[in-house]
Amino acid sequence: MRERLSQVRRSHDLLAELQNQITSRAQRHWSVGTDASANLVTVALQDLQLTSTRDEQLSIAMQVSVTVRLRGTGQTTAPKLYSYVGPFSPMAVWMDQGSDFLDTSLSSASQQIAAQIVSELALK
Repeated sequence: MRERLSQVRRSHDLLAELQNQITSRAQRHWSVGTDASANLVTVALQDLQLTSTRDEQLSIAMQVSVTVRLRGTGQTTAPKLYSYVGPFSPMAVWMDQGSDFLDTSLSSASQQIAAQIVSELALK
């Protein structure tokens, strides 16, 4: 299973997907661009794991950290951690190389964390 996850991680740029998800959602609230005087949000993938149960059910867990450099002051916020834990599914489903289940699970994790990040930033 570790090898399967490694293969998918090599072909699936999680950080880029997460950044795209955040940008897409953030555009609903703000003008998003590359202006150096604007707030800068930095996202870092901290952890990606598969967890298992005794009956061979697996779940994906992802954790990212976010910092924000505030425009004007140049100060950077303390890192904030965001986590996602997906539903458990049988190991056979995760191992099926003909399926896109693992890719879909990673995409879902990215979408969920992006929604958390943008929702919280929109409240500030």
